[in-house]
Amino acid sequence: MEEIPLRDFVSFVDADRKGYIMDIKSATSLLAHSKKAGETPTNPFNRAPLPASFLRRIALHGPRTKGWTALVPQTEAQALGLAATDVFRHFDDLGYYTDPAWFLELSRAQLQQLYIELADIWYHRATLSPADRTRIVPAPGRVLPMPVTTALVMTQKALQKVLLESCRLLVSASSAKSDRQLGVMYVLGALAIVSGRTAVAYPWLAEMFMPGITRILPSGQVNVLHPSVLAY
Repeated sequence: MEEIPLRDFVSFVDADRKGYIMDIKSATSLLAHSKKAGETPTNPFNRAPLPASFLRRIALHGPRTKGWTALVPQTEAQALGLAATDVFRHFDDLGYYTDPAWFLELSRAQLQQLYIELADIWYHRATLSPADRTRIVPAPGRVLPMPVTTALVMTQKALQKVLLESCRLLVSASSAKSDRQLGVMYVLGALAIVSGRTAVAYPWLAEMFMPGITRILPSGQVNVLHPSVLAY
């Protein structure tokens, strides 16, 4: 709460009788996004419908929002969080409700796993032809911009940036909704292999894509079970 300026502070009590605090800029953006998608605005903390009284209060702030500028992150962590939220919103738009924390909480080794598993799905397990891949992510987009071996030596921050762009392309590059939905399945399938929370949320995807081709050794290093993937 201390991070929200007083002029942008807004709170409400949900049907569960719990109080919630939001930045009014974020709340306005959420309502605009829901309206554009033709959906009922929901509480981002528990997915319950937002109270009508709260929606009316936000509507009263409409004229003031015209002069607001985009939120500017103050730290690298905030910038990463905003980027992840922006990417994962595409998942929600396509009917796959997610939590950006599934990605943000991954360690360096888990991010390496994610890149390798995504490469194996994209080039092998999904049995996609070159034409299929181009349809899902049209040129000049590149889902995997670097060799798998490079991912094994990259820093956590660099991997986060690359993987977020990979995810964004898979879930938003195509003009066809069906292809974007395929992209979502590939990303969540790879994520389910490395993130227990994702696997719990989408057990059918976990079953479809597990056990995967990577393991994290006690030393913290990633072990690739099928060396052929290192050629990707």
